[in-house]
Amino acid sequence: MRTLTILFSLAFLSFTSCKTISFQKYFPLEKDKQAIYLNRVDSTGFEKMDTLVCRETIAKQLKNIRPDKLNLSSIDRQNKYVIGKVKLYYFEKINLDSVNRLWMNDKSFAERIYCFYKNNLYADFGWDKAMRFDTELDLLFPKILKTGIYYKHKNGDYAKIFQFIGEETINLNGKAYKNCIKIEIFETLGMTKKIGTVWFAKNRGLIKWTKLNQRVEFIKP
Repeated sequence: MRTLTILFSLAFLSFTSCKTISFQKYFPLEKDKQAIYLNRVDSTGFEKMDTLVCRETIAKQLKNIRPDKLNLSSIDRQNKYVIGKVKLYYFEKINLDSVNRLWMNDKSFAERIYCFYKNNLYADFGWDKAMRFDTELDLLFPKILKTGIYYKHKNGDYAKIFQFIGEETINLNGKAYKNCIKIEIFETLGMTKKIGTVWFAKNRGLIKWTKLNQRVEFIKP
């Protein structure tokens, strides 16, 4: 009986020590919604308030072969395997040059295009805004994020790796945003680097982004 009590207590502690969150509530993808956040570079101490705008584009959804993929087609392509349309989102600066007017040069949260599908976050590298090419989004985050887990997005030997750390209060422009989630971002290409930490406020989105260039222990992609 005592052994069962100890095992139950250990299981309970293990369960309660692992925090979980629904990331979709902290990463609202809405057309033309502005993300105003504190942009800080740790190596120089430089920081300023910056703004990114969430943009929307449409792609056709093809029948999925694998559950960890979201297969998409260009909006103009006719294909018998098309089963519907999907809204994709990317972020960009307000002031654009000629290149940025054509391409999804995403500068927020790891330079990707995003789509929530069945509460899971799918991501891939951005292409042109007109969606003239087929693309395949990979599952980045499941519906519920857990601490202590590495979430990876790979492209050959290159990978970006994300880890949900926990919750913190962020003070910004005299206002306290409680229970912001903190996510660390790593990059693997040869040696692993810790390239940034981002914070997201519930129903608001990106609120702080600290950029680093720090080598850390190698994380297997």
